[in-house]
Amino acid sequence: DTLTSGQPPDDPAVEEAIAQMRAKIRAAKIDELKAQRAQDFEEAGRAPDESDVQKLEDECSELRRRLQELDSAIDVSRDTRQRELLLMGRTAAGEEEETPEATRDRLSSQLGAVQDEHAVLAEQTAQYETLVANAEQSLRTMEEQKALFLKALDEAKKHLSADDQPVD
Repeated sequence: DTLTSGQPPDDPAVEEAIAQMRAKIRAAKIDELKAQRAQDFEEAGRAPDESDVQKLEDECSELRRRLQELDSAIDVSRDTRQRELLLMGRTAAGEEEETPEATRDRLSSQLGAVQDEHAVLAEQTAQYETLVANAEQSLRTMEEQKALFLKALDEAKKHLSADDQPVD
C-alpha cells in the first residue's frame, strides 16, 4: 500500500497513470476557476436589473430601520445615565458644575419624560375609574335583584302559609 504510506509506487506505469490523473484534475480545476472568474467579470460588467436594485433598496431600508433602533437605544441609555448621575448629585462631566444651557436642556428632557409618564398614568387612571364605575353599577344591579328576589320569596312564603290554613 505505497500510496497511503507516502512511498512512491514501484511500477513506472502506475506512476505515469497517477501523474496523468493529477494533471487532468489540475486542468479541470483550473478550467473551473477560469469559468467562475469569467462569470464574475461578466456579472460585474453588466448593468443592474430591477431585482438587483430592489434587493439593494430593501437592504438599505433594513439598515435604516436598524440605525433608528440603535439611535433610540443610545438615547434611552444616555437618558438613563443622566438620571443616574442626577440621583447621585453629579453631572455628566463629573463633579464640575453644569452650564445653565446644559441644565436647561437636562431639565427639559426630564420634564418631557415626566410628562410622557404622566400621560400614560392618566390614561391608566381613567381606565381604572371606568372599571370602578362599572363595578359600582354592577353592585347596585345585584342589590336590586337581591331585593326583588327577597320580596318574591316573602310573597311565596305568604302564599304557602295561606295555602296551609284550613278553608272554612
